Amino acid sequence: MVAGIAALAVWLAGVGGAYGWFTDELYFLACARHPALGYVDHPPLATLGLAVLRFVAGPRMAVIRLAPALAYAAAIVGTGRLARQLGGRAVAQTLAAALLALAPAMIVIAGFYSMNPFDVLFAVLLTRVALALAGGAAPRAWLPLGALAGCALLVKHQALVPAGLLVLAVLASPARAQLRTRWPYLGLALALALVAPNLAWLVAHDWITLDFYRESVALKNIATSPAGALLGQALLVGPVAFAVALLGAAALLARPDHRGFGAVFVLAVVAMMIAGVSRADRIIGLYPLVFAAGAVAVERGTRARRWLLGVGVAALALGAVPPLPLVLPVMPPDRLAAYAARLGVTPQFDRAKQGTMPQWLADKLGWRELAEQVAAVYATVPAPDRGRVVLFGDDYGAAGALALYGPGLGLPSTVISPHDEFWAWGPGAIPDPIVIAVGHDATFWSALFRSVERAGTIRAPHAFHDGVAIWLVQGNAPGLAARWPQLRRFE
Repeated sequence: MVAGIAALAVWLAGVGGAYGWFTDELYFLACARHPALGYVDHPPLATLGLAVLRFVAGPRMAVIRLAPALAYAAAIVGTGRLARQLGGRAVAQTLAAALLALAPAMIVIAGFYSMNPFDVLFAVLLTRVALALAGGAAPRAWLPLGALAGCALLVKHQALVPAGLLVLAVLASPARAQLRTRWPYLGLALALALVAPNLAWLVAHDWITLDFYRESVALKNIATSPAGALLGQALLVGPVAFAVALLGAAALLARPDHRGFGAVFVLAVVAMMIAGVSRADRIIGLYPLVFAAGAVAVERGTRARRWLLGVGVAALALGAVPPLPLVLPVMPPDRLAAYAARLGVTPQFDRAKQGTMPQWLADKLGWRELAEQVAAVYATVPAPDRGRVVLFGDDYGAAGALALYGPGLGLPSTVISPHDEFWAWGPGAIPDPIVIAVGHDATFWSALFRSVERAGTIRAPHAFHDGVAIWLVQGNAPGLAARWPQLRRFE
């Protein structure tokens, strides 16, 4: 019931109101039109799944956002099952499920299509199998562990870290004796077989994804102090939930067969503090287990004093109410901006995206308006020259919006961008293009074209691209094709 209610609420909030596609969704929709075994910044599984959804239903938000909502529901159910694996009864199972369901970060990532909700779901499934192995399951369970690890890595490369840590946690238990059997190695072989196509793509593309990760860390993330990183973890899941998670880690550390799992969580939190980056959500997949262990500890610790449990649940529920408008798109943008200003909270992850509301909501605003305003500039191009027009977005959100909305507005189909996978698709084949570009400045365009005209300015209140210039440029100087390798933007 918890899972169903939570998923339905997130889905309904995500498909109605004043908010639209999230910037990453626009990018994934563009990638889904180019099925491949790999992409500059992510492995293929989530994008191939979106390609199937798009083929079946078209770019319909209500259908596409059903997938992350269902993954969210399944992860919630799986967290309750983890509590049962640890000996929890109904109270612990429900509490563990509620902790994940109400975690602000989970609500955010369940609200739009990306690899992240599926990453969490695979982490939950991996944890269930790893916990079973540590608890004495037959060695044959290494096969599903390997299969799940392979699929997780096809969803998100960073899944290598939690998957590897969970394997180490298993090996810290008596299950390490199974290394004398063939099953762990068969599981590893299965994982490698599943990721082999993506590995082959990486080799064929000179491991370009490693360049992406290096540049992204250097250019995108906001530096964070150890105390700030710890606070980020508390805000990631909520202060009450974080306290339960720490209790769960302590409970796991106290059990010899589960000690490795508690150590994994503690090490992950410490690593985030040392790394000093703004992406607290990198370890969210490790929370379901400590939520489950903490819920079991709460259930047992309050057995004689149920009123304490009631107080804790009330605190969890009440604490979840104030942040809800900051994570769910339930307030109109103007009201949300005022609400965020009163709270003094406008969470951001990226250096370049500082605005009046949380980044994950601001990035759902103004994309159709952007395409409409570009269409107004396109209408000023003389009809004989329109066959030479190329659309340019300085980031994948702008380019993705032009690719999605452009055909319906009569815009040309050639959309280019130097950002992430758009860069890999190249600058187009039109020899003497007229470029209608969103972003950059006159100095940038003057280095590429002889004629540079500022043709408009994007107006999209509260969106990060509000105030960004629209340029009409033509007359190749060195031209886009000649300069394309230097324009690459990975972040």
